[in-house]
Amino acid sequence: MKYYVTLFLLLTYNALQGQDCNCGQDFRFMVQKVQQNYAGYDDKVTPSNQQRFAELTDSLLQVAEQSNTYQCLGVLRTWLRFFRDLHMNVFIKEDTSNYDIIRRAFRQAETVAESPETFTAYLARNAPALDTIEGIWEDETKIYRIGIKKEQQEDSTLFSGFILRADSIFWLPGQIKMKLRKTGDNYRIIAFYTRDHTLLLPPATITGTTIHMGIYGVWHKVVSGDNGAGYTAVSAARQREPVFRVLDKNNCLLTMPSFGLAYKPMIDSLIRQNADILATTRRLIIDLRNNSGGSVLCFENILPYIYTRPIVTRGSRVRATPENIRDYYSITEYPNVSDSMKAVFRKELATLQQHVGEYFNLWPDDTITLPAARKYPARVAIIINGNCASSAEMFLLKAKQSSKVTLYGAHTMGAVDYTDVLATPMPCSIFVLRYPTSSSNRLPDEPLDNLGIVPDVLISEDIPDWVEEVWKSDPGK
Repeated sequence: MKYYVTLFLLLTYNALQGQDCNCGQDFRFMVQKVQQNYAGYDDKVTPSNQQRFAELTDSLLQVAEQSNTYQCLGVLRTWLRFFRDLHMNVFIKEDTSNYDIIRRAFRQAETVAESPETFTAYLARNAPALDTIEGIWEDETKIYRIGIKKEQQEDSTLFSGFILRADSIFWLPGQIKMKLRKTGDNYRIIAFYTRDHTLLLPPATITGTTIHMGIYGVWHKVVSGDNGAGYTAVSAARQREPVFRVLDKNNCLLTMPSFGLAYKPMIDSLIRQNADILATTRRLIIDLRNNSGGSVLCFENILPYIYTRPIVTRGSRVRATPENIRDYYSITEYPNVSDSMKAVFRKELATLQQHVGEYFNLWPDDTITLPAARKYPARVAIIINGNCASSAEMFLLKAKQSSKVTLYGAHTMGAVDYTDVLATPMPCSIFVLRYPTSSSNRLPDEPLDNLGIVPDVLISEDIPDWVEEVWKSDPGK
C-alpha cells in the first residue's frame, strides 16, 4: 500500500494542467471488462489472493483518478501485471485523429538537451576519444535515427540513446529511446522503450556496428551525416516474411519469423515450391526465432515433414460471454482463409451461441494421425529463443512429439496458456485493451506461461550466428 500512496503523491505533483482522457473511467472499464470476460480471471483471482487483489485495485483506482494520459497507460498496465499474462495488455491505437493526443501524452518522456547539430559537433570534436558504441544509429526500417552518447557523470559506463529523427508522433527529438551499460568490452541494454514507450529489457547482441534485439529490430551504426549507406531499409512486414534456402546437399533452412495469418500463403507457397528439395534433403533446419505467434493455420502444412508418430493436441475452452462471442467469435470472414475454414468458424459460432455464460470446451483434445512418416527430412532442427510465443509455442508442442525433432537455442517466452486474443476499444480513444478469451486444456496441471519451452540443446548468447552453429553441428555436413 505504501508504494501506491507514494505514487499517488508523485502523480498529483506532476499532473498536467490539461487531461485528454479520463483515466479513472478507463480504469473502471478495464477492470469490469477483464472480470467479466478474461478467460484466466477465475484461475488467477482466488480466495487466497482475493483481498490483496481488491486492495491493489482500490489503490490503483485512486491513482488513476489523478493521472493524465501519459501516466494512465502505466497505471492500467500495473493492474494488468497482477495476472502475469503476456497476451493481456493495453496498447495505443494509432489513428490520425489521435495524433495530437498521442503527442501530448508522450511529451513528458525523459529527454536530453541534444540536437543533431550539437551531437554531430560532439562526435567531430571528440573523435579520437569516443567509445566504440558512441555515434549515430538507425533501426532497420530507417524510421528511427538516434545518437548514442556517454553520459557526462562519474559513472562512465552508462550510455544514452536519444532520438535524432523519428515519426514526431510517438517519439520526438531528444527523447531517450534506450540506455546501455558497458562492462569491460561488452555492452548490454538496461532500458529500451518501445514505440508506445513501454519499458523493456530485451536480450541483445551488440557489436561495434550493429545492435540485434530480436523482435525489437536491428540497429545499424551509420557514419555521421550520411543517410545510412551500407544497408537498405526493410519494412517491418518484410522482416517477418518466410524464407527458404538450401545450405548444402544435406541441409536446408526454412525461416518463419511470424505466424501472422497474412504470411500463411507465403509459407504454404514455399513448402510447395520446395517439396522436391524437402523430399531429398537429410536435415531441415527451421529458424523460428522471434516468432511471436499468429495463427495455427500457418504451420499445418509443415507438420507432415516433421511427423513420426501420432501428435496429441490439447484443446481449449472458451469463456463464452456475450461480449466475447459478439466481438471475437462472430468474426468469421478472414482474408487468406479457405471457404472450408470459414464454414468451420461459422459452425463454432453457432455452437458457442448455445453455451452462453459457460467455459465451453469448444476444441476438445485431439490426435493428429497421418498415413506414414516421410523418409526425408530424416532430422529436423528447430531454432528458438525468448521471443517465441503463442502459436509458435503451439507448433513446438506438436513438433517436440516427433523423434526427428531437436530444439536448439534458448527457452521460449511462455505465452500459450490463454489465447484467442480479443481487442476492444476503451473510453479514451487512444487506448485498446487486449485480453484472451480461451484457456488451454493443459491447465491447471501443465502450465507454460512465464516458463516457456526449454530447448534440447542450449546455444549461448555469445555465439553470433545460431544458424551457423546448428548447421555445423550436423555430422553429415
